[in-house]
Amino acid sequence: MTEVEFRELERYFTDEERSELASLLAADIDDTPWRPLPGPQTMAYHSEADIVGYGGAAGGGKTDLLAGLALTKHKRCLVVRREKAQTEGLVQRMKIGRASCRERV
Repeated sequence: MTEVEFRELERYFTDEERSELASLLAADIDDTPWRPLPGPQTMAYHSEADIVGYGGAAGGGKTDLLAGLALTKHKRCLVVRREKAQTEGLVQRMKIGRASCRERV
């Protein structure tokens, strides 16, 4: 179901149904603070391999995948960057993710 389809149906929800949906969504977000995007990111996230190589162009979700795995599944992650300055995005993403996880505790 697309967001547009959902919004069309949402018009017919009762106040009680809207409240129940809000509660369900809040509980789901508390339980799983990060989810991979559909496609290659999901495939890499669910891989049972000891080593996963995930590359590609800028904006492909590589940093977010690494942060999400580190926060939800993995005990260790290795980041290889050509220059230290390229790690800034990961550092920022991890700070946001860690704060989200702390709020749940």
